[in-house]
Amino acid sequence: MQDATPEQLAALEPRLVPTPAGWFDEPIRLDQFWASSIPSGYVFLAQDQAVPAEIYQAAAGRLDSPRTIEIEGSHQVMLTHPERLARALDAVIV
Repeated sequence: MQDATPEQLAALEPRLVPTPAGWFDEPIRLDQFWASSIPSGYVFLAQDQAVPAEIYQAAAGRLDSPRTIEIEGSHQVMLTHPERLARALDAVIV
């Protein structure tokens, strides 16, 4: 969380838990989701150092014409800058 303040880190660090990495190599079967006509959006994080951008771009590419936006922020932007993320979500959800 390279964009967190020292106060944010102190408050958040004790609450973080390890995340299984299975989503990197285990297939996810969402056939009904991918076939739906629900509008989709994707928020890219400019300073995300946790996951290579190519992985997120590939995930977004599987969606049918998603509205996308890139914002400043790290992998945990929902914890470090929630207002910024909320504005981005508002921008991609029509």
